[in-house]
Amino acid sequence: MTAESPSLGIPARTPPLQRVPTLVLLCAAQAMLIVDVVIVNVALPSIRAGLGVPDARVQLVSVAYTLPSAAC
Repeated sequence: MTAESPSLGIPARTPPLQRVPTLVLLCAAQAMLIVDVVIVNVALPSIRAGLGVPDARVQLVSVAYTLPSAAC
């Protein structure tokens, strides 16, 4: 149940302690995205050797992986 402001009839703000689990979940999700991007960046030399492409094309792999993650 949400309490309403008596004068305006709008829901009252959520207490700060109820927002903490949401903040922790969002921070954990962001940390996982950062770890994924770091893993891809560490693997770039192996990707370059396996595919036999120049360095400029390998940078596109990093951008192609990071850009959709940033859009979320």
